[in-house]
Amino acid sequence: MARLVAVVAVAVGLAAAVSCASAHSSDKCQAPFPVGDSCTADIDQIRATQFVVGDLEIACKVGHYEALDAAGKLDDYLSKNHVPAYGAPDGNLYIVDHHHQCRALLDANIKSSAKKPVIDVKDDYSSLPSMDAFWVRMLAGQNLWLYGSDGKGPLSPSLLPTDLSRMANDPYRSLAWLVRSAGGYAKLDVPFQDFAFAQVFRQSNLVPVPVP
Repeated sequence: MARLVAVVAVAVGLAAAVSCASAHSSDKCQAPFPVGDSCTADIDQIRATQFVVGDLEIACKVGHYEALDAAGKLDDYLSKNHVPAYGAPDGNLYIVDHHHQCRALLDANIKSSAKKPVIDVKDDYSSLPSMDAFWVRMLAGQNLWLYGSDGKGPLSPSLLPTDLSRMANDPYRSLAWLVRSAGGYAKLDVPFQDFAFAQVFRQSNLVPVPVP
């Protein structure tokens, strides 16, 4: 009986070690992308499905990520905060949430090797014949927010920034983040929810526009 207990204990320990290792490691993202699974992306593999972000939220996240990196906790944070994305024919990953997280990682003053978000691959469209076919599929799935920093649109998805650093600032997106952070509305599993609130706030001219 004692030997059986010892064997079970060893087995449990090995299982826990394997589980821990799998929870904190992912294969590098490359086409064909693993649908329903996760992989680790280089930040330059990631493309946006929206034109704008809120610079205030990014600035907050940059400071948070730099502090996590200094404390040796950034890898653990990223392993628990996955980014959903779709594989595309151009070989890149188009994220449909957490644009601010990825942009903040890009902007943060941390080593490049730490800028590796974990991607949850929602679907892989890398085998489609063209990017035009990809955009049609993404539009059908309501996976694009095609409005500019002035709230006007929809714009052509072919004009989406090819680099996360080129996403423009929308002050109303920052306002929506501040309102939600203060408890003004609950975060729901609704695509582009904060942008919808930003559009509502924009209609009331709540943010002063500087005169040229």
